[in-house]
Amino acid sequence: MRPKTAAERLQRQTLGSGGIFKSAAVDVLRLEQRLMSTGDIAKVALQRGLIKCQGKTPEATMASALYTDVKRKEGHSIFIRPHEGLFGLREWADKGLVFKVSPALLVRAIS
Repeated sequence: MRPKTAAERLQRQTLGSGGIFKSAAVDVLRLEQRLMSTGDIAKVALQRGLIKCQGKTPEATMASALYTDVKRKEGHSIFIRPHEGLFGLREWADKGLVFKVSPALLVRAIS
């Protein structure tokens, strides 16, 4: 099936370049609807069975996947990093959502 929207095409390009961790990150971020650290994304992905980690540092693997994707694809990554150490989905920004950071770094996308 051919992607219909620009966001769907972007997702196919991003996920098509490999990465169970990136695919899991997209699922987690869509479920949680908030900016998250790579460690939190990895924890939720493990809890939900989205990734099966054979290594000792799934947080480091998740961090590597997301930071590399954002850096290599610059403005074309499916991920955004609006605050240091926190990731979200570009589709949120494309919808005009604003990100609010609480003192405890609990971040939610709000309209």
